[in-house]
Amino acid sequence: MYSDRSTRTFLWIALDEGGSAASFVSELRNVYRIETTPRFERDFNKLDRSIGRRLMKKIDQLAGHPEVATQPLRNPPPDLAGIHKYRVGDYRILLWVDHGAQVLTLHAVAHRREIYRGL
Repeated sequence: MYSDRSTRTFLWIALDEGGSAASFVSELRNVYRIETTPRFERDFNKLDRSIGRRLMKKIDQLAGHPEVATQPLRNPPPDLAGIHKYRVGDYRILLWVDHGAQVLTLHAVAHRREIYRGL
């Protein structure tokens, strides 16, 4: 479930920081593809803009170095088997890493006190 919306968001951040679209796209060629779930998009849209930028920078770094997402979620529900958590300050991103297909699937993002509620 690849989302053009997430690609546009990453591109917007790169351009907002003074980068060029060509350099940003060339950097993406050697990184994992990023897919998002509807829950992630809903959670992300609720965040403050400055927090969103910080998270997107970390997600971009994670796409280039997915081996740093080594913290599996303990005792996840059966439908979230194999999900990992990634810490960005007080926020957590829940995601799956598929090394075979080179895909990061972002499931949810929220403050650490809220992210595990309702799983």
